[in-house]
Amino acid sequence: ADILSLAEHYTQKPLHILGRLDRPASGIVIMSKTSRFTKSFLGQAKEKKIIKDYVVLVEGQLEGTGIQVKHYLVHDKKKKKSIVCSDQTPNARKALLSYSTIIQLDNYTFLKVRLKTGRFHQIRAQFASLGHPVKGDVKYGARRKNPDRSIYLHAYRLIFDDMGSQREYVSDFPVHPQSLWHLIKSTPGGPEGTSL
Repeated sequence: ADILSLAEHYTQKPLHILGRLDRPASGIVIMSKTSRFTKSFLGQAKEKKIIKDYVVLVEGQLEGTGIQVKHYLVHDKKKKKSIVCSDQTPNARKALLSYSTIIQLDNYTFLKVRLKTGRFHQIRAQFASLGHPVKGDVKYGARRKNPDRSIYLHAYRLIFDDMGSQREYVSDFPVHPQSLWHLIKSTPGGPEGTSL
């Protein structure tokens, strides 16, 4: 069963998914029970008032705080991926994000990423274009896949307004004996100690 069916079975109510999460990624997915909340959330998304933070493990070493990255992407529906292109390409859409280094390993870097736009496979395509694909993301050029076919992309935090009150939700990292997510937990401050 898909995540929507499971959630509706649990709540015994019809729900609406208000955001995408790539199949091999992990983290927060938000759903709505009411049309009022759906309208409010989608309005905030359109006005760029929702904060979406991710934690990602990329190949190679990257360093910096609050680094802004801009590309133009086109969604190739046949290949089911986003392609970095020029701003003159038909159907190209601007993709913006910022990132800060959390911890560097020998061959990888954990980053905290804040999306400024919400394009299809945006984080995956942008970091691949920089020469630093997400670990395990062979679709975008990673050297090898992860044993469970996941990728190291985690929707970590979501902040939005709900009837005048700020809501903040944080998702814990996947637990797997062979995963590298445990390194985030042992890093002083972790994502919370990393500014964007």
